[in-house]
Amino acid sequence: QDGLDVDALDKHLQMRNGPPVRMIYTVAVNHNPTAATMSPERRRKLVDLAKKHNFYIIADEVYQFLDWHEPRSSIPRMVSYDDGYESGEGVVCAVHALTKIVA
Repeated sequence: QDGLDVDALDKHLQMRNGPPVRMIYTVAVNHNPTAATMSPERRRKLVDLAKKHNFYIIADEVYQFLDWHEPRSSIPRMVSYDDGYESGEGVVCAVHALTKIVA
């Protein structure tokens, strides 16, 4: 239960013939309904993939604080893996409850 299969996404993006992917939306922590949490390795790979294929990651972190991992072992937010985030040059856009706002 490590969340999004980033290796499969990479293969798909390499074989894709249509218009380029511009954005990936993900709930990386406690995804509803699966409760999957994306591992740190997959988060890092996803950010690297976004840079490689020139797309943005919309990271809906609505459940980031509803975490049942051991104390002090929770996984950092997706933006932590994006070295360009604070300068405005990053690929991650962190939002909270996007689906609830849009609905």
